[in-house]
Amino acid sequence: MTMLDGDLSFNEGAWENWIESQAPLFSMSELRRLSDGLRRDFHEGHKPGRGMPHIPREEASTPLLAPLFDLPSGYDLPCLISQEKSAKQEKSAKGTIMFCAQDPLRNGTEPGLTVGTFFGVDSERLRHSRRHYGVVWNLVRRCVDQGYSVWLTDAVKLFARNGGIGPELNDICADVLSKEIAKVQPVRIVAFGDRAKRALADHGEARTIVHVLHPAARYKRSWVLEGAEREYEANPDGRLQARVDRYWRAIFPATE
Repeated sequence: MTMLDGDLSFNEGAWENWIESQAPLFSMSELRRLSDGLRRDFHEGHKPGRGMPHIPREEASTPLLAPLFDLPSGYDLPCLISQEKSAKQEKSAKGTIMFCAQDPLRNGTEPGLTVGTFFGVDSERLRHSRRHYGVVWNLVRRCVDQGYSVWLTDAVKLFARNGGIGPELNDICADVLSKEIAKVQPVRIVAFGDRAKRALADHGEARTIVHVLHPAARYKRSWVLEGAEREYEANPDGRLQARVDRYWRAIFPATE
């Protein structure tokens, strides 16, 4: 079987240590089980009819999570993407960049706590699309190709439709994010969208944050081409590349 993106490692090496930051929410054994399944999905593709994994009630680390199992709710498992050759090392050559989405939005109506990934990176179809998922994945790829590893996570850890996340659970989630930052020690934190920026700023991380537009936002062509040093073909591939390059210029300004 040909492994999809087989030159990359998914949740190996330092992931085993860094994922301990999530222990206030879920059991470590459940997080490992979820990771094993998502790793297979990443490298082998989603099987026909595959649905999002669910976390069983008994794997919650706090009773404050109980209401979420009766609501359409979600959690995105933090993922570590790095070169296969550096998977057993604690850090990649240039360190780790943390990409923070806003939250694990769920649009379904069925109750249950479902598990996904940052911009659907476990899905080969999504990460190699020309939509915003593909833009983000191309950024991840470029970071890895440049010698970084990338930690993919959400600034707001849980999503629950129609409520279910009270102040106490919000405090636990904020603590989880702080633990992640302390463990990963990112050389750069990229906040995709205003909500992610605000959540990170609340942790005193404003000095290290690069704030960029949410990838699903509507772009003005003037923004996409701002600072461009080349012309792009007027087709879907050209537009995708223009967006990827624009994000790259925002994350790594030419003055650095």
